[in-house]
Amino acid sequence: MGGLRHFIVAMAVCLGIAPAEGGEHASDRMAGPGIHVTSGAAPGYVDDAVCGGCHIDKAESFAAVGMSRSFYRPSADNVIEDFANNHFHHLPSDRHYEMELRGGEYWFRRYRLARDGRRIDVFERKIDWILGSGNHSRVYLYQTADGAMFQLPLAWYTQEHRWDMAPGFEWKRHLGVMRTVHRQCMFCHNAYPEVAEGSDKAGLPELFPFALPEGIGCQRCHGPGAEHLRALYAEDQKLEEVRAAIVNPGKLPPDRLYSICYGCHMQP
Repeated sequence: MGGLRHFIVAMAVCLGIAPAEGGEHASDRMAGPGIHVTSGAAPGYVDDAVCGGCHIDKAESFAAVGMSRSFYRPSADNVIEDFANNHFHHLPSDRHYEMELRGGEYWFRRYRLARDGRRIDVFERKIDWILGSGNHSRVYLYQTADGAMFQLPLAWYTQEHRWDMAPGFEWKRHLGVMRTVHRQCMFCHNAYPEVAEGSDKAGLPELFPFALPEGIGCQRCHGPGAEHLRALYAEDQKLEEVRAAIVNPGKLPPDRLYSICYGCHMQP
């Protein structure tokens, strides 16, 4: 048990957490170092950075996988697009599309050309979110003041190194700049947001908080991590209980393992 205690203290040092004194509850120990545990519709989750503080090698290797870069805010640090050739003309709808990089921000523009060459029907919007790792493609989303999310028609195709219409926007008639991003889309493209219990029920407005996770994280496959941490910080820590408090997909029987993967990777 002494070895486990030293192991716990070492991990706490990695995380910059001062181990709590005896008699303090595990939940208090988590609150003390500022580890936020989600509540509401998806309770029991912690920031994935907490997982990476101890499981450093796994976190680093996962960061190179496309799933970890499935959803994020645009930044000058992760530009892969060609902004020198940023114009695309969609012949079926006769719409022109452009994407610009302005001081680290992505800006989208759509317009038509009048007979005299003037730009008409202009729509311009700052990109709030990027969906897609960029290994194959990226699509671009904007979020309104009430939290609704919409996908824009233009996409970047990395392997062809070109701009083109996003899937579903190829035709003359499409949803333009009003294609709603639904919860069932985000379910497979990002970690769970913290929203009030019941706010995600069918039929309610599909609104998202402005602070969202960025990418699919550890707990989408391993389950919520709060109980794992509570076992870790328990006064009478037991290694088997710490391990049992988190899902290890590699040790699940095939049917349960595949049920995790097929939650998203089951094509229609």
